[in-house]
Amino acid sequence: MPEKRNLRKRGVILTPHGQIRLQQARREKEIAENFADRFTLEEISDRKGLSIKTITKVLEAKVPVDKPTIEAFFHGFGLLLERDDYQQPDQTELTGTSATANILSNQESETQLEPQPEPQLEPRPERLLQIDFGESPDVSMFYGRQQELNQLMQ
Repeated sequence: MPEKRNLRKRGVILTPHGQIRLQQARREKEIAENFADRFTLEEISDRKGLSIKTITKVLEAKVPVDKPTIEAFFHGFGLLLERDDYQQPDQTELTGTSATANILSNQESETQLEPQPEPQLEPRPERLLQIDFGESPDVSMFYGRQQELNQLMQ
């Protein structure tokens, strides 16, 4: 007897709209929490508790993942997953990468119609040097050495 194959469609992928929202939220978090440096896949994995392979699947939006995974990913960047952020994989033929290109080209054409000032890059915050003095002795009670101090002052 031939084996029946499960025809049920499982998992969802990000729509171009969802990808854009996620990229914007990710960039905001990188600026706020990582001195504007990009998060590595390892850092995202540690923050979200997802495997690097799963993160790659979500970001590429080609291989379906379960909806709670995408919800957790969005939640990690402070977003709520909306219905237009994801779709069933069989809908990608209608709205796949060409839809992303259309969205981007529409944004470009809008910017060409209305000249916009170039975005001002915020100055990158300098990384602060942090020194731990937890084990250092309390020097407030030291005295003497006046002769050496005078020699150094000269």
